[in-house]
Amino acid sequence: MVMSTTSLSLDEIRKAQ
Repeated sequence: MVMSTTSLSLDEIRKAQ
């Protein structure tokens, strides 16, 4: 589950950039 959360977080950060 932690990996899933991390993946979503990274995806959001990339979109923000």
